[in-house]
Amino acid sequence: MKIMLDAGHAGFGVTPGKRVPDGSMYEWDFNAAVVKYMMEMLSNYEDVQVYRADDPTGKTDVPLQVRTDKANQLKVDLFFSNHANADGDTWSVANGVETYVWIRNNELSLKLARVVQANLVKATGLRDRGVKTADFHVLRETTMTAVLVEHAFMSNRAEAEKLKSDEFRRLCASSNVESIVSVYGLKKKSRNIFFYTGGYAGNDLVKVLDLCCSWGWWFDPTRKDDGTLMFKIGGFAEGSEASRTMENFLKSNGYWYQIQ
Repeated sequence: MKIMLDAGHAGFGVTPGKRVPDGSMYEWDFNAAVVKYMMEMLSNYEDVQVYRADDPTGKTDVPLQVRTDKANQLKVDLFFSNHANADGDTWSVANGVETYVWIRNNELSLKLARVVQANLVKATGLRDRGVKTADFHVLRETTMTAVLVEHAFMSNRAEAEKLKSDEFRRLCASSNVESIVSVYGLKKKSRNIFFYTGGYAGNDLVKVLDLCCSWGWWFDPTRKDDGTLMFKIGGFAEGSEASRTMENFLKSNGYWYQIQ
C-alpha cells in the first residue's frame, strides 16, 4: 500500500497567517510533527510505502498542485492531509475536531473519514464537529482516497496549548494510524526475538535441550563459572506459536528468562 502524508502549509512564517494568534506556534509545526510520528508508526507495518507531500524542512510552502500531482504520479492509495483549524486570526471559542472529504467523495474516503473522526474524538476528548464535505484542492484533484483532518483550533486558547504539546501530537498521530490500519487491514511486521535463560544443570538442562531439539530451535549455550549453562534461544517471530510455547515452558517451570 502506498500512502502520502501531507503536512498542510509551511513553517517559519512562510505561509501568511496559519499560526496561533499570539505567534507562539505555526500551524505547520503541529502538522509536521503529526506526519513525522505517523511515518514512524506506519513503518512498523507490512508492505506499506509512505511518501510526504510537503517540504519536510518547512521552508517552502509546496503548491497544492504540486502536492496532488506527486500523489497522482506515484499512484498512491491514500492521501492523508493533516491540519490545525482556526476561526480567524484572533482568539475565539470555536473548538473541536472535524474531518473532510470531497463533495463528490468516493465510498472509501467517507468510510475512512468516519473512522478517523470517531477515533480522534475518542482519543482527544475534543468536541465532535463531524465529517464534512468541501471542495478543497487536495481532495478534489487527487485521484485516490483522500481525507483532510482539522485536529483542533489554533484560535482557541485551550486547544492551542494542546496543539503545542508533543504528547497531543503523538496522540493524534497514533489515532490516525490506528484508523488507517483498521480500514485497510494492515498487518504489523513480525519482529524476531530471542530468549536468554539459565543457569541449567541436571534434569533442568535435559528438559531445555529436549524442548529445543524437538522443535528444531537454534540455541547457543554458554557455561558459567559455577558450571551451569546459559542459553540464547531463537529467533522467534514475535507472537508466533513457537515463541508462545517457549515462554509458556519457561514460566511453567519457574525458569528465569529475558526476551530481547
